[in-house]
Amino acid sequence: MKNFALTERSYAMRSRGFTLVELVVTIAVLAIVLAIAAPSFQGMIERWRARQAAESLSSTLYYARSEAIRRGGNVTVGGLGGDWNSGWVVTDGGNVLQQYETPGNLTINAADIAFNRWGLVAGGFNSSITAGSITMNVCMSAAGRVQVISGGCP
Repeated sequence: MKNFALTERSYAMRSRGFTLVELVVTIAVLAIVLAIAAPSFQGMIERWRARQAAESLSSTLYYARSEAIRRGGNVTVGGLGGDWNSGWVVTDGGNVLQQYETPGNLTINAADIAFNRWGLVAGGFNSSITAGSITMNVCMSAAGRVQVISGGCP
């Protein structure tokens, strides 16, 4: 009986952990699964990046509108350093009120926009944000309603 207990204990002590072969096989299977799944995530990542930038621009427009009402007008939203692809900035005359830098690989087509003292803009605002093959549009009416849509602006 004593001999059986020693044999069982020595077997239990030897079987802890993984062998090198088991570890290599597990890593190889994991690498194959990741290689198959990675391309399918590309579209999801592009959609997320375009949506995130469009939502940030939308909230910036609401912020600029409220600041124009609070400050009596003269609030503008323009491209960061004149380039919308780098981001955008909200200014009151020469003062920077808010700044947003976009992540790389985004193409933004927009024009600078100025808000009057009632928070209105002349003619509205339309922009498109493209990440890879995904395009999101940020549309703002002259009255200040902002929409983020995947189709064209109404």
